Amino acid sequence: MDEVIGRIAKYSNDRGMDYAEVAVTVDARASGIDLCCAGEGWQGQGGREDASAVGYDLWKKGAVAGIEHALRVAGRAHCHVRISGMSSDTNPACVAAAAVDAVWRALGYVPTQAERDRVT
Repeated sequence: MDEVIGRIAKYSNDRGMDYAEVAVTVDARASGIDLCCAGEGWQGQGGREDASAVGYDLWKKGAVAGIEHALRVAGRAHCHVRISGMSSDTNPACVAAAAVDAVWRALGYVPTQAERDRVT
């Protein structure tokens, strides 16, 4: 099983930059979600953060919500998850969108434009 990365990076005038990266490994023969957050967390201003086991609860909730949505649409699977972002630019909604992107890519699911619009 290969790791697949989903990303969201977009700018909006009202919120500024939204950025998140979610890496998943998917096993279509099983079901469930394992958050494998073993990163170092915040290392310095402007650097990418890999979510650690402690903290990052809102990012983790966003990833779970995105994965659950993606699996409802595309089918059952077991996902191992790693989350990255930046404290200044990452929020649960963009983590969820990146998670959806990663799971759909991993499962080879091609969303309709309407499905894609709902999550980005």
